[in-house]
Amino acid sequence: MNNFVLRNTPKIADAFEFRTCADDNGCDTYSVFGENKKVVICGNNKVAMAMGYYRYLHDYCNVLLTDGNFDISYIKYAPIPEKQVSFTVKQKIRMAMTNERFAAEADGWGFDRWEKEIDFMAMQGVNTPLALVGSDGVLFKMLTDMRIKEETVSAFISGSSYWYKQLTGNLFGYLPINHADYFNKKIAVGKMITEREKELDMSPVHQGLLLTVPFSFRRHYPKTDLIKLPAWNAFPPAMTISSDDFGYLRIFNKTFLETQRELLGEVHNYIFDPLTDVDYKGYLTFIEEIGDDFLEILEEVDSEGKWFVRSKSIPTVKEKMANTIIIDEDGTDYESRDGFAGNDFVLGLRGNLYGRTVLCGDMETMSENPYIACKEKYENAVGTGLFFDSDSENPYFYALSAKVLTLSEKVNLDDFLTDFSKCRYGTDAFADDLKKLVELCYCKGSALNQASALCARPCTQIKHTAPFDTFQRPYDNKDLLAFVKNSLASDTKKNDNYRKDMSSVLRQVMSNALFPLYEQATKCFFNQMIAEFEQTSNAFLEICEDIDRLLRTVPENNLYYHLDAARQLGDTKELRQNLEINFLMYHTMFGPIKNSKIYDTSWREWGGMVGHFYTNRWYKYFRMMAAYFSKPKKFKDISKHWYYERNAYNGELLGKRLEFFETEWIRDYVPRPAGIGEEDTIAVMNDIISKYESIINEF
Repeated sequence: MNNFVLRNTPKIADAFEFRTCADDNGCDTYSVFGENKKVVICGNNKVAMAMGYYRYLHDYCNVLLTDGNFDISYIKYAPIPEKQVSFTVKQKIRMAMTNERFAAEADGWGFDRWEKEIDFMAMQGVNTPLALVGSDGVLFKMLTDMRIKEETVSAFISGSSYWYKQLTGNLFGYLPINHADYFNKKIAVGKMITEREKELDMSPVHQGLLLTVPFSFRRHYPKTDLIKLPAWNAFPPAMTISSDDFGYLRIFNKTFLETQRELLGEVHNYIFDPLTDVDYKGYLTFIEEIGDDFLEILEEVDSEGKWFVRSKSIPTVKEKMANTIIIDEDGTDYESRDGFAGNDFVLGLRGNLYGRTVLCGDMETMSENPYIACKEKYENAVGTGLFFDSDSENPYFYALSAKVLTLSEKVNLDDFLTDFSKCRYGTDAFADDLKKLVELCYCKGSALNQASALCARPCTQIKHTAPFDTFQRPYDNKDLLAFVKNSLASDTKKNDNYRKDMSSVLRQVMSNALFPLYEQATKCFFNQMIAEFEQTSNAFLEICEDIDRLLRTVPENNLYYHLDAARQLGDTKELRQNLEINFLMYHTMFGPIKNSKIYDTSWREWGGMVGHFYTNRWYKYFRMMAAYFSKPKKFKDISKHWYYERNAYNGELLGKRLEFFETEWIRDYVPRPAGIGEEDTIAVMNDIISKYESIINEF
């Protein structure tokens, strides 16, 4: 633990003494007290000690962390605790990370960033993190050792943002990296992640069974019975080994698990998600059989092994399965499925879907602690999971969820917000403001799937930005603008965190204002109201440009910042470009190229993306409309076939023109930091409010 403290608070490292204590009836526990001018932290393991350390920092140094990219090295003083505090965690398992989090940002991190994330998870009480980095490197090493050509293997393994969909059997070989050195780096980082998590007494979760195999696998093993998996969202169907061919299924996956253990380190937790997000028709039997096969293979490789599986991957659970823990990732399945037939399960705390930049989340329900009601009804609810696809959005909702992860009682929301204001902003003066914000953006029923007109692919009948989202808001945008104005009017000193958080609220106000403007401009076009169309469409584009200006005042709100983090493993120009294309594709058209059904799934209102990508899409839309103004009925933008209630990606003339622009942008985009952080956030916010207040109140 001494190294843990040195990494995070080096200036007060000598103030701490760590001791080991017994657990509390099998549950993790810690105590914090002062003794002999030392801060003494007792815990039954290192995760418990890390929780005690964080509890001390919160209580005596006003530390409240809202994401894993933190810096608390500035702390200089360590007051001796006046009284002892003790805490016991009833949740035996506390998980974190999602496949989407890895795909959207974490897969490209170097170990320096992972080191901070692991420390953050330990302080929040996470003891069972997903540790999937390096699994692609393991597969590369395994297949090349099986004498499959290196170029064949490289082409088969999907790139950094898509590998995690290959793990679930959805696709294969999409935007491959094609660098042997890259896979060696992934293995090295993955091994360090596993070692560090084990060093902190965590129990990492590695990848379990692999579904997809190369098409050329049969050439090397001609007797293998291969079958096609269901095609997923227009991607070519992948191949898998039939459950009837248990011999080769066993050889392939036993070899993978043994190679993974050799390269990444020994663990006893494995995740396997068969065929997520696909049409299960005709595959229920296959899924049941493959699950039974996996348990048999796992028992042979690791007698202590446990299988973690998401509830949506196994649509039927008829009986209790040995060594199986079900992950109810969004906490919605356990009741309708009668507690999963007695199988142990983890209740998920879900948020920040795909990392989309929208202020949302039901903080009232979260403060009631969903685990309480769940545990009262189902004793087999053995833990919780912090399943956020990003931690850089919604700091209020994320911090509350992280707090609930280890609690067995409700949270007083007013007290939490007062504490949040004091710790994050250095004063409790903003507590009432935060309560008002909760009443607006984070109220009861605030859905996680709220849409964005700014990031929606333009057409005359927009219903969604991403599949299954909604333009419904639980608040009036005028009230949210009034909230921002009131907060800015305060004479209280505003620190960097306040500036960042309030700029996100104003960004949301401005983004919300775009949908009614879009509707008005479209109406003016079809009614041939030239002056009104020009005025409304120009206002739309000008708001987009000013949103980008606002975002550039905060470095973390910019594409350059996130793209730079996602390519940390690239040490050559070609490799960095491959990682950049994976990142940009994932956050825009997603794929497959020319036929994407799930485009804009991970939309982001980031500086750079707003100014260079989304605004230009809308400019092309309005410009094309202007060309057809005298004959609006001939404006062809709606395709014959829709997918997820959205226009076909490459349908009609507009879709083809947008596709050409998007492809060109992804190929040619050069990230530059110019203009980031040059203007004062508060000054820009005041400019924007004075400029657009009348427009927002009108619509």
